Amino acid sequence: MKRRHRGPTTVVITDAAASSDDQLRNRRRRYATLMSVHIVGFALAGVLYYQAWWLGLTLMIATGLLPWVAVVAANDTPPHPGQAAQLSRNDSATRELESREHITIESP
Repeated sequence: MKRRHRGPTTVVITDAAASSDDQLRNRRRRYATLMSVHIVGFALAGVLYYQAWWLGLTLMIATGLLPWVAVVAANDTPPHPGQAAQLSRNDSATRELESREHITIESP
């Protein structure tokens, strides 16, 4: 049987990653949305604290965590194309290191 020579593989546009500008715009939008929810929730918690202190305190604690969540979400980027394969290759080396017996050196 003859094998056909195929040319270089083409990149399908649906498989292409989003551009850096699009990723940055989406991360900024996500951060602004979460911080807006934080500001509105914190103000609402202050008002509710005088009506139902337990509800206001609960809302204040919940919205108090939102700035941290917003920063983590804004800094999250999609993995690079070869990153997943690289992690799986290093996994066997990590297991090999962990399976060895560890020598303990005691000091006087």
